[in-house]
Amino acid sequence: MSLWWPRRSFLSALFAALLALFIPGCQDGSPPDRLIAPQFHSGSDDGLTVLEGPLPLGVPQRATQLIGPEGGTIFVPGAGHWLDIPKGAVEVPTLFTITITLPLSADRVAPVEVDLTAAAGVFDIGALGFKKPVKLYLSYAWATNVEDPADLVIAYMPNGDHSLHVVLDTKVDEDQQVIVAELDHFSKYCAATN
Repeated sequence: MSLWWPRRSFLSALFAALLALFIPGCQDGSPPDRLIAPQFHSGSDDGLTVLEGPLPLGVPQRATQLIGPEGGTIFVPGAGHWLDIPKGAVEVPTLFTITITLPLSADRVAPVEVDLTAAAGVFDIGALGFKKPVKLYLSYAWATNVEDPADLVIAYMPNGDHSLHVVLDTKVDEDQQVIVAELDHFSKYCAATN
């Protein structure tokens, strides 16, 4: 019985040390106040129309990339969506994943939406937030319900709820046919129009 307690203390200390390595901002025991806290953005609008169109053939359902403190880019070939992770957004190597919604019908019509995750070990860094905003680029090149590109926005769906959209500050690049927004955390995001 006396051997159990020292072993437990050792395991607890080991777990705490590993936890400090994987949670940004906690190495010195302080809370992760340097992270950008997840926030709800103004402009919630249930009347948005999600863009959709025939998804090009051969588009993979997901793209995954291990990105460290130096930053990087992850791209979904064929769909034209990508993430730009700036230097210093994460402190440890983090597995970023973009998952697109595949078409359920024979005509290959799918919504222009992505589910984003970022994980460092067992920790959901994407839900915690990033030290610097991450840029999301959504292509509307294959969407068929775009009337005026100037009306396009990126919105996120809290808890994956398709009935509620929270609009983000969005920029439109008509030359590349993409819309861009800075993200402070990860969720499910879509391209939509007013």
